[in-house]
Amino acid sequence: MISKALLKQISSYKQKKFRDEDNVFVVEGEKCVEELMKSDFEIVNIFATNEWFLKNKKYCSIVI
Repeated sequence: MISKALLKQISSYKQKKFRDEDNVFVVEGEKCVEELMKSDFEIVNIFATNEWFLKNKKYCSIVI
């Protein structure tokens, strides 16, 4: 379950100034996320359905 505070933070990333402030970027879409997971970038969070996690468990060290 995503807390209200985290949901608010995620929503704030729609604006560039908040992404710059936290030095993050947002990746959306199955193909883009899979490419990101193969990269050397540090991944802070992935928000997805259980179905997606089960399908991509080879990339994920933790499935919740």
